[in-house]
Amino acid sequence: MRRFGFIAAIILLGYFLTGCSWAGAPETIAVQAKASAAQSESDFADPSIRFPSSRDGSFTIQPGYPDYLPAFTRPDAGCAWVGIAGQVLDSFNQPLSGIRVHVTGSFNGLMIESTVTSGDHTAYGPAGFEIQVGTQAMDSQNSLTIQLLDDSGQPLSPAYPITTYADCQKNLILIQFQASPNS
Repeated sequence: MRRFGFIAAIILLGYFLTGCSWAGAPETIAVQAKASAAQSESDFADPSIRFPSSRDGSFTIQPGYPDYLPAFTRPDAGCAWVGIAGQVLDSFNQPLSGIRVHVTGSFNGLMIESTVTSGDHTAYGPAGFEIQVGTQAMDSQNSLTIQLLDDSGQPLSPAYPITTYADCQKNLILIQFQASPNS
């Protein structure tokens, strides 16, 4: 899985260095994709690289997030799609695939319980994830939470409450998690 992330990062780097870009994609995603491609494949075999432990609080949401955007990866969906997406980074700002991202709560009267893995949706970066929570933009406050989990289901982050808006220009909630320097 990590080898796939490395290959995807190299492809993204080539894409960006040739002057191409995703129409409407936030600049922060492009910057993260470029930074991730700089990591060499030998780093994946380096035993000195530490992976997060099962401690609540090992990851936090980066400053400036969540960011609320139109769903640029689903331009045909319009207001008929609402989701939470982003990526997971290690303490050195490098993509970290294989971390479980868990969203739970209720949205528009429906119970939401969804877990995906970082790196499964690379439109948001090499360690990207995406979870659809609804089909209609609506206002909600603290009815959904997002949390990172390890393979055994133990928390790697606090459960962060999510606010949503009844605005089609804010139906993608973009979140970027980063490991604490001491994790």
